Amino acid sequence: MFEAFPEGELDFLRDCELFSDLSEKTLQAIFKRGRIVKLEPGQELFSLESPADNFYVVKSGVVEIWRHGDTDPDEKVSVAFLGRGESVGEMRMLTGSPHSSAARAPEGGEVFELPQRSFRGILETFPEFAIRLCHLFAERLESTVKNLGVQRKRQFHGHLKYFDLASVIQTIVVSRMTGKLIVTDDFGNNYAEMYFNLGNCCTAHVGHLRGAQAFYQLFQPPPVEGLFDFKSDATPPEFDPEEEEGFQPGMNMLMEAIRMQDELETFRPEIKIEDIYQPQGEELRWEGEEAYVVLANDIWYRLHKEQPTVVQLMQEVPYCHYNIYYVLVKLKNTRQILSSMDSGAWPLESVGIRAAFQLDDVEGEPGE
Repeated sequence: MFEAFPEGELDFLRDCELFSDLSEKTLQAIFKRGRIVKLEPGQELFSLESPADNFYVVKSGVVEIWRHGDTDPDEKVSVAFLGRGESVGEMRMLTGSPHSSAARAPEGGEVFELPQRSFRGILETFPEFAIRLCHLFAERLESTVKNLGVQRKRQFHGHLKYFDLASVIQTIVVSRMTGKLIVTDDFGNNYAEMYFNLGNCCTAHVGHLRGAQAFYQLFQPPPVEGLFDFKSDATPPEFDPEEEEGFQPGMNMLMEAIRMQDELETFRPEIKIEDIYQPQGEELRWEGEEAYVVLANDIWYRLHKEQPTVVQLMQEVPYCHYNIYYVLVKLKNTRQILSSMDSGAWPLESVGIRAAFQLDDVEGEPGE
């Protein structure tokens, strides 16, 4: 006879890969042998080398799995983020080996905790659970041996106040996940959308930017407020040859984004975003990297024709802030452009009014 559980109480267990095919009777029996544990923000679930005494299923929130870095033993490297219905510890319930990683709940949440003794008791009492566990382990072993990267439904989300966005994307890349990552502000407005295929980013939208430039812009700098949401069952985007141009393997993109983020900080003091730069000649003499020739000509043309501020360039030019700053710094250092503020070509009062107006327009723009 089934016990009357509150509606939806066991849904998170039904979402768990290990329990998805079990009968209602078995599911209820498992639930009654464990307990729901509430986690405070930042609370640790288990630590490195600690005894694996419990099996866990996430009910709410996100659990971060991390290990020490290969080269720096003090570095904490995120290797996975577990969302609702995802489990951790099932293998160690059988082997009894200590944890080789640590787990914590950055923004708090709830987990279902099942002690090792209860886990093994369920295996003996309910054959269908034992069969399901064997089937799951066999699938994972086959996937590893054949390197098939079998995808399972993944969904996790959290607040960027508690999570490092670079670590979230690194986990998607390293785990070769397929799905859509959406970043929103605290008001629910979309800040960025990215679609990953087996860990490689294939589409990205950030503001007016598309493709690889949008991916890089997300780190210049990365948002520290708002929400992120990853879903593996999202509909793949339509193929767009122009948008896919410039994409590289996921880890290469991530490393390049971090490099740009670091170098951009050295450029910022040299270029003031409210300044208007005037060309000091009719023809461009580009002395930077050849890859920037097209962008350099675009900016050179705009400076001649429209006299935009740096803010306006960042709003209109289809390149990330790093690339725009790189070109402006090169032109400034070769004395091909001069700030109107420095040259006195614009009355100070009118420049101040114009700059304030443009800064109001760009408030909330990525990277500023």
